[in-house]
Amino acid sequence: MGTAVICHLTSVHTRFDTRIFVRECRSLTKKYDVRLVVADGEGDAFCDGVQIVDVGKFRSRLLRIGVSTFRIFAKVLSLRPALVHIHDPELIVVAWLLKFFCRAHVVYDIHDDVRSQLVEREWVVAPRLAGGLYSLVEKVCASSFSLVLAELSYLKTYGKHKRNIATVLNYPDINFLTPFQKRDRALQEPYHIFYVGGLMRERCLDTMLDALLLLVERIDIQIHIVGDHHSAIEKADILRRVEKLDGRVHFYGRMPVEKAFAISRKCQLGLALLRPVPNYLHSYPSKIFEYMAIGLPFVVSNFPLYETIVSGDTGGVCADPENPSEVADAILGLLTDVDRYKLLQQNGIKRSLDKYNWCFEEKKLFDLYDRVLSGKVA
Repeated sequence: MGTAVICHLTSVHTRFDTRIFVRECRSLTKKYDVRLVVADGEGDAFCDGVQIVDVGKFRSRLLRIGVSTFRIFAKVLSLRPALVHIHDPELIVVAWLLKFFCRAHVVYDIHDDVRSQLVEREWVVAPRLAGGLYSLVEKVCASSFSLVLAELSYLKTYGKHKRNIATVLNYPDINFLTPFQKRDRALQEPYHIFYVGGLMRERCLDTMLDALLLLVERIDIQIHIVGDHHSAIEKADILRRVEKLDGRVHFYGRMPVEKAFAISRKCQLGLALLRPVPNYLHSYPSKIFEYMAIGLPFVVSNFPLYETIVSGDTGGVCADPENPSEVADAILGLLTDVDRYKLLQQNGIKRSLDKYNWCFEEKKLFDLYDRVLSGKVA
């Protein structure tokens, strides 16, 4: 009997998404024949033991949801996998059909609180109706799937799920990040701040820039931002801030994770600011665990959950994500207190090794797959 074929599917995420590719798919190649089906228009490829299959990209959200999902269904049908692992809500119906047409086991990886997101997203028409429709589709189709939850807080919603279920947290792959770890970061001007991630309103780009505007009056400082920035800087208020900072803001766009963290080696501090929206208040900010692993102290939002993580001088400090003055003071306080900076750095690296580490989560993912493929129901 050959190695089981496993298909991970995403129509939304990039092919080298940190959770999907760097952590899950690369880990699963130790035991399975892993295929990653994407819709990014960058073509087929083979990387780190994972066969990447591309069905093409559409700029229109409606075409992506309508045509890309059908193409993904047709492609996976031809691959005849033993297990299908989906990462996007729009693929629930596709996975449900695959369960019957090719007798595949299905795992639904819930990255976010989808109901809350539908209410928060500006582009969603009739958000309450959309949330209701999603709940109906999830109840009808996903009730027969096994679940992977990215957050402990999701157990409140899915804890009574009758199929296999596992909470697999977004802790970093320490081996992957070790080349970017730096313990001897020089605390001297010009200072460099690092941010990698989305640039939507709830990710506080405006607060980051306003804090920098306050800081440039006191110290020589720059910020390096990795993420899809094009729509963000088209907004007049953001563009105005960038122009005032006069070359101190460096946008790199989207790039592979390893290239992003290579930039972090010249930086002294990371940012992980999120607005207090429901989807974030009770979700672990995976970015700060990556910052801990590479020895980069950080400023994170002052939510109660986040405060428990950094208590005992672990990795970073908290500040109000909607108060640029408080964020600026937190940044300046870290950059000018060498002893505390070193303590935060050392404790963060230690915690990344003994707790916030993908190797512990990987075991939970393998255990789930073993149960699903053996036909056992938790």
